[in-house]
Amino acid sequence: MFEAKEITPNSQNISDVMDLFTYGIYAIGSTRDKQPNFMIADWVMQISFNPRLILVSFEKDSYTRESILANKIFNINILSKNNLEAARKFLQPKKVSKIKGRNEDKQDVLLNKLKDIDHSINQQGLPILNNSIGYIECDFFNSQETGDHTLIIGKVKSGTILNYDDPLSSIDTGWHYSG
Repeated sequence: MFEAKEITPNSQNISDVMDLFTYGIYAIGSTRDKQPNFMIADWVMQISFNPRLILVSFEKDSYTRESILANKIFNINILSKNNLEAARKFLQPKKVSKIKGRNEDKQDVLLNKLKDIDHSINQQGLPILNNSIGYIECDFFNSQETGDHTLIIGKVKSGTILNYDDPLSSIDTGWHYSG
């Protein structure tokens, strides 16, 4: 028989409980200096119907966060289970310096995560993953520094369905970003 165990915020097991949250896996498209980029979002959710607003959470040292705050645009590519390999590539930080243990000579290197990825570029310079389920284009609406992340709110401008498929989630990948 299962015995319930109370978990408090100071408990080691709180991260185990928080790992039970299920998240969609989304590629956030941004651009800076005419260089498009994708990253896997930390967390994404709709927060308003009217106007349509979407919240995306970013680590404070995220290259994509900096790009969105500078350019005031981004998109959210909804990944399918067929996009798992691309998602793995997009998990890598754009700034090589963010990877712990890298040599000093690699500190200024920026990864081209779009190399060998089937994508197109829209009129604003944002990347679109051509074999994703679809994407939503957003204008920057607001941001809030909170804890160790920045919450960026986007106002939805448009959305396009490219393929009908099952969306990729943390259940499919086994990836956890919580606790």
